[in-house]
Amino acid sequence: MKNLPFFSRPRLILFVFFCSFVTAGVSAVPFAEKPPENESVQKLFARTLHLEPEVQGKPLPTNDWWTTLLANDGFPGRLYAYPFTVSANAQGVQIWYPLEWNQNGTEMDAGEPLVIEPIDPTPDSDPVEQILFDFEKDWASIGWTLEGNAFGDVPMTHGQHGSRGIVGKRYAASFYGQDGGLGKATSPEFVIEKDYLHFKVGGGSEKEILGVHLLIDSQSVYQEVGKKSNDLEWRTWDLRRYRGKKAKVQLVDESKGGWGFISADHFVFSKLSTTPKSGPFSHASTLNWGDWHVSMRLHLSKSKKADVTF
Repeated sequence: MKNLPFFSRPRLILFVFFCSFVTAGVSAVPFAEKPPENESVQKLFARTLHLEPEVQGKPLPTNDWWTTLLANDGFPGRLYAYPFTVSANAQGVQIWYPLEWNQNGTEMDAGEPLVIEPIDPTPDSDPVEQILFDFEKDWASIGWTLEGNAFGDVPMTHGQHGSRGIVGKRYAASFYGQDGGLGKATSPEFVIEKDYLHFKVGGGSEKEILGVHLLIDSQSVYQEVGKKSNDLEWRTWDLRRYRGKKAKVQLVDESKGGWGFISADHFVFSKLSTTPKSGPFSHASTLNWGDWHVSMRLHLSKSKKADVTF
């Protein structure tokens, strides 16, 4: 994982291709005054474009791939810059280098991406959101203590269990012993300094023997469980009554039956009750494009952004 510092208008050139080609004469072609009336074309033209002011009004490519790039909500889909594929999400720029075909032979197996994350050299002294735990390192490095065999030596990866909705590459899950694994994972102690704690949860739903707990004075004051799903969903605890108190997060798995595991990821302190971003960037917009390049702008705030060209 590599870090990308912020500047007022940074520009990262990921790939440059030098190409030579010969153009052929093209005869005059009649153009329609308006697009066809069929549903798929109208749906394409109805999308909201996410363009920077300096390119608004510029003639746009209108095939589905290009329009999806220019109008996709939040962040673009995966783009090809052969032999690489490139995308972005709230965490940063993602680069894949496919080496072989999938088992069906229908497309290249992308594997895990290289993620280029930003570092803000001038962070806010009192940010709206603050990551508490994200499970991207081994348990010892993040200061958690383990009991039993359910949580393994390191947090789990997507490839080990196939869970969706995780943030980053790893998350906490008591599935190392599959449904029969038992144990607890307890965080280091922290002080509650913001009004809300947001996090993601998946797994089984039996509150008597599974759960994500908030412990204050060794007592559980909040608990969340999954919905019998591998996929993780956002949950929120209102901490206003506990401001200033010391607390711990504890994951508990005492179940040996079906859906006998608990998963959690990305604990974020926040001043707001609304679901937090999954990373530093809020969205991407299109800065420029041409026959051989695309530039997108990743937004951190009104004054901080990163420009990426590939």
